[in-house]
Amino acid sequence: MALAKKRKAPAKVRPAKSFVIDVHTHIHVPAVSELLDKVKPSAKDRTFFGTDNRATGGSGPLLAGTDPKRRLRHMDKTGVDMQVVSVNGSPPFYWADAALGAKISRAANEGVAGYVAAKPDRFVGLGMVPLQSPARAIKELEYAMGPLGLKGVIGLSNVRGADLGDPKFWPFWAKAEELGAAVLIHPLGFTHPDRMKKFRIYNTVGQPLEETLAMLSLIHEGVMDKFPKVKIVVGHGGGYLPYYAGRSDSTYHHHPGMRGEAKRPPSEYLKQFYFDSCVFDRSMTEFLVGKAGAGHVMLGTDYPFRIWDGIGTVRGSRVLSKESKDKILWKNAAQLMNIRV
Repeated sequence: MALAKKRKAPAKVRPAKSFVIDVHTHIHVPAVSELLDKVKPSAKDRTFFGTDNRATGGSGPLLAGTDPKRRLRHMDKTGVDMQVVSVNGSPPFYWADAALGAKISRAANEGVAGYVAAKPDRFVGLGMVPLQSPARAIKELEYAMGPLGLKGVIGLSNVRGADLGDPKFWPFWAKAEELGAAVLIHPLGFTHPDRMKKFRIYNTVGQPLEETLAMLSLIHEGVMDKFPKVKIVVGHGGGYLPYYAGRSDSTYHHHPGMRGEAKRPPSEYLKQFYFDSCVFDRSMTEFLVGKAGAGHVMLGTDYPFRIWDGIGTVRGSRVLSKESKDKILWKNAAQLMNIRV
């Protein structure tokens, strides 16, 4: 009887890692810095940042991280396939008059588009618009998403103290919804800095407060109901609101006069927003997914200002499913911003 052939052990196959898109990264555009030098904010306009921290042009990490070769090496090393790049909105930008603000936006948008065009398989871009003039902002949004091919814009959390839900900005939100623009809300320092000057608290506490205020403005002033399909991405995990919405809900129920135009409790709007995962904590990321849904959270690292293992924070979770991890790491971003992978 012939001996049976000994079967070879199946070869071990390493599971393929998920594609990765980082939606929150920044670059430096020199032309923007040159224009910002012409901005002279009044004392009334100054936030904590004043004119001493123009993140758009003055930060060492930003200048170093903008170099394409260095950036691509870091992306390859950390496993990032694509980055969504934007100019880190600097406080003096909204202090400019409307005409200069439009020039700053145009310089930023063309700079971002040029950066993306040099390596379109690795970068996609978000532009800027001069929200101090909603009419000019609409015109620039159309240019950014039309001829320049950008995916949306980055906007600051208030416009010279005016909250983003203010009706004067509604025409902009209408156009953003119409064009399918992704609007990344980024904090503007904090508008009441007196108790936040020490220990960088303006950044660690003040910025999440700004994002919280921006979201509550959009909810209570009716933007999320009036423009239900608008794509709003809130940086740094949405500030504090996703983790403390119960208190806002309590006010909604017990003080009906404080509801504004909101038709539902604030927590019920969380799944209308999108959030990045830039919270630096795995359990907070998992909590955020539980509140907003896996389809509304995307990888964001704030590169090059922050160098941390954002990918590992997601992949190492024992709570999130494989499907949820894929959504966070790339699928949500690809769908939201129409990125062809």
